[in-house]
Amino acid sequence: FLYRLRDPRRGEIIVFRTPPAAQVKCGAGGTFVKRLIGLPGETIELRNGKLFVDGIQIPEPYLEGAVDTRDYGPERVPSDALFVLGDNRLNSNDSRFGLGFVPVDKVVGRAFVIVWPPSRVGWIH
Repeated sequence: FLYRLRDPRRGEIIVFRTPPAAQVKCGAGGTFVKRLIGLPGETIELRNGKLFVDGIQIPEPYLEGAVDTRDYGPERVPSDALFVLGDNRLNSNDSRFGLGFVPVDKVVGRAFVIVWPPSRVGWIH
């Protein structure tokens, strides 16, 4: 419902249907939950574990696990798409690996609560 009132914002956790690039690789549909990193028209780059959007380093205090130092980009996000990454980068299919850019019309909504596993139940900040 929220995204009928406003556009998604960088840093939010979004829920989206399987993008076309992932359907080709996986052969199946479904939903994904990832952090929104790049908005339409922005240029994304990862260098030595650091995220840059349009050349500006973006802090990522939410990252989990070991630092992923694989480089990516620079790549420009298409005008009708989003770029997403997982918070556990070494164990995540995301826009770099597998999912590709996420068409804006595939976004279902914003995740706001964790319900599984029970030990992690709570609000997403």
